[in-house]
Amino acid sequence: MTVVIFIAILSFLVLAHEAGHFFAAKRAGVRVHEFGLGFPPKIYGKQIGETEYTINLLPLGGFVRIEGEDGAKTNDARSFANKPFGTKLLILLAGVMINWMLAAMLLGVVQTVGTAVPIADTQYGENARVTIASVAKDAPAGIAELSIGDTIKSITTSSGMVEISRIDEVQEVLGGHAGEEVTLVISRNDVLRTVTLTPRENPPKGEGAIGVALIRVATVRYPWYEAPWRGVFLAGSLTIAMLGSFGDMLKTLIVEHRAVEGLAGPIGIAYLTGEVRSLGALFMINFIAILSLNLAILNALPFPALDGGRAVVAFIEKIRGRAISARLLGRVNATGFAILLVLIVAISIRDIQVYIL
Repeated sequence: MTVVIFIAILSFLVLAHEAGHFFAAKRAGVRVHEFGLGFPPKIYGKQIGETEYTINLLPLGGFVRIEGEDGAKTNDARSFANKPFGTKLLILLAGVMINWMLAAMLLGVVQTVGTAVPIADTQYGENARVTIASVAKDAPAGIAELSIGDTIKSITTSSGMVEISRIDEVQEVLGGHAGEEVTLVISRNDVLRTVTLTPRENPPKGEGAIGVALIRVATVRYPWYEAPWRGVFLAGSLTIAMLGSFGDMLKTLIVEHRAVEGLAGPIGIAYLTGEVRSLGALFMINFIAILSLNLAILNALPFPALDGGRAVVAFIEKIRGRAISARLLGRVNATGFAILLVLIVAISIRDIQVYIL
């Protein structure tokens, strides 16, 4: 089910991206030969007007095939290659804009329905609760199959039961009964379960008595009419943070010559999809928004074969006053695609080592 959900999410985001190119091209009068769901080989196709709509075997995403997108010059006034610079730029970046706006919309929905925000033990908040942020695999919590997002409702010891609403309460109870069996009542997706475990007397550094990191959160909601601007503001803030993270990633790869921690490929994202799925619908909506933002930023990068790279080519052609040869563009884009493919394979191998082995 996790794999199916992952494929559905990724296909939805990529199709939204390609739909941006499709509608921008149609709006500009550029001929669109094909709009494909999935990638070839083709399973089914239907011609509607001048565009063929196809369903293809490989389910991850989709594509749009536009007249003149390879840079080949013709006398066709409806070719992408013969359109003004501004029109080209709009078509090339329409997918990026759709992904960004989709993320802003989803983030706005989450802000309106209600989102969990971290608060200190001393702060008041609606539905304040102590939630598990991470679990050490071989610690008591990991063995008891506690999970990220679980809320600790109460702890029962030989001294009695303590209702939990602050992090210091958890630390005090567990620390005072190290080496003794305790019972935790956990809420997961609004379903209560009871877990029995024994806090460690001398836990490894940084793990705590039962091997969890805790965060206290409260629910924050905003009026529906504030959703649009709050979504845009949050999407903008996250975009700036992601660009900063991308810069740090490049520094780590190029300057320090070492792997980047926390970077995930398709396999890692599929694993994270399963983790987020267990947290509930709002977390999943937020996760989809983050993925959409990542897709927008990735495609906007000025790298061959990506939308940003094609936009750079259009800019260079505008400055030069003439087109770059289609053969050279084909080679550059093929090289860029090959580099991206190698990176995806390398990241996927590490994902397998981290999440599966």
